[in-house]
Amino acid sequence: MDITKFFGSGLKGTVKMKNGSQFSYSGPWVYLINGTTTRLDRWHMGSFMAAEYTIVAEFSNTDKEIIKCIVIAGPDKADLTIYGKADLGNSLITVSAVVNQSYIDINVTPITGQNIDWTKTKVIFKADYFQALNPIIP
Repeated sequence: MDITKFFGSGLKGTVKMKNGSQFSYSGPWVYLINGTTTRLDRWHMGSFMAAEYTIVAEFSNTDKEIIKCIVIAGPDKADLTIYGKADLGNSLITVSAVVNQSYIDINVTPITGQNIDWTKTKVIFKADYFQALNPIIP
């Protein structure tokens, strides 16, 4: 495969996608189990400070959901904001961020209380990470 068919040099040192080029995703994916929180991603505080996620959950051909969110984290606090969401009638998952002095976990949990067992929901994600600009000082 010749990647120069898809990418070129852009302005201000950027990578330019050539017309008609797109990205596609299919996994790897994780299974969710009702009543269980699953870690979707983890990153170290010294490496990154923020990320933007696209998270897709699929239970069946008629139960699917996409969530767009941003996360920022410090050693003692994280903030996660969902700014976009679409589903086919049922919300499947919740997304949360848990932080400690070393790393942040991005977790997903099947939504309960809908009298539906979302066990075996498949979840994939894409993330864009932003590197930390200042060292963490203990």
